[in-house]
Amino acid sequence: MRRRRMLASLPGLATACGLLAAHTSPTTAAPADLLLLETRIAGAHHYQYARLRQHLSPGAALQLIREPDNRHDHHAVALHWHGRALGYLPRRDNVVIAQLLDRQQPLRAEILSLDDPAEFWEPMTLRVWLPLKPPT
Repeated sequence: MRRRRMLASLPGLATACGLLAAHTSPTTAAPADLLLLETRIAGAHHYQYARLRQHLSPGAALQLIREPDNRHDHHAVALHWHGRALGYLPRRDNVVIAQLLDRQQPLRAEILSLDDPAEFWEPMTLRVWLPLKPPT
């Protein structure tokens, strides 16, 4: 299957195969969001994570900022909180997310857990969701 066709069919295919978890909205029985990725932050020691950690909390929204001109990784996706850089999606996990962002797919990211940057090299776990449209 060609990559473009695979990406276009991702929500239906993943749900049908049970490959990705669907988050159910409390007000409806239909899936509201499709979990695409659960991973740890990369590069947090080079950005503002340690300084901002006390203001962060699980469930807080993160902005996914696509950086196609990044000289280290042309699939780079930066993680920001209120306009401040925290780090990146790891290179091993960013290709599909970058392609979805390039196609203007509305993705949602949130903090899952926080760790002490003095003890953990990748001190934050996050999730990336694809919001699903309600059935018509």
